[in-house]
Amino acid sequence: MEYRGKRYTVVQGTEPTSWKWTVYLDEHTVRSGSAPTRETARAKAIGAIDKARKKAKPTPPKQGGYAGRQQS
Repeated sequence: MEYRGKRYTVVQGTEPTSWKWTVYLDEHTVRSGSAPTRETARAKAIGAIDKARKKAKPTPPKQGGYAGRQQS
């Protein structure tokens, strides 16, 4: 499956209430975990993708100077 351009998988574990999720963020970075239901595993995979995208998003530089200062 794919979400926001990142591939992820959700597969059932060895127990009926065991689901494994894996997210492939890039060639070198993989995140994985487990959950009790398929839908929870899917939500955790999507959350991991969103978290990685938020971390990678650059923050804009701060404006210098005093905000209340008048220009002459």
